[in-house]
Amino acid sequence: MSYVYGFYRFLAHNGIQIRISNDTFNQISFNHDLKTKTEFENYLYLILKEFPFYNGSSNAGDGQWYISNEDIWHSVHVISNHYEEILNLYNKKEDNNRGIKIITNRAESWEKGDYGVFLDN
Repeated sequence: MSYVYGFYRFLAHNGIQIRISNDTFNQISFNHDLKTKTEFENYLYLILKEFPFYNGSSNAGDGQWYISNEDIWHSVHVISNHYEEILNLYNKKEDNNRGIKIITNRAESWEKGDYGVFLDN
């Protein structure tokens, strides 16, 4: 199952986790090869907007943080700008039923550790 999950980070930019299922990633990958970067980003935005959104930020201030269109665009830019790295990890996975998780934030962070691309559990 694919989804977008927002989470609160104390004294930091709120986090965004995108879980992409195997089937959805195959569809995204196929379209990446057929489109320009702008077309791909617009396509990806439409795909991510269809994912269920979950808010894990109940402890964030008033508890009302939600995933906005801007958050989705941040996620689109991260995926587009790091697509080759994401694809390389995806192609190395051994279990074809596993999807991937992409974790970033509202500042489009990609440094290793807390952020980046990971195999889904």
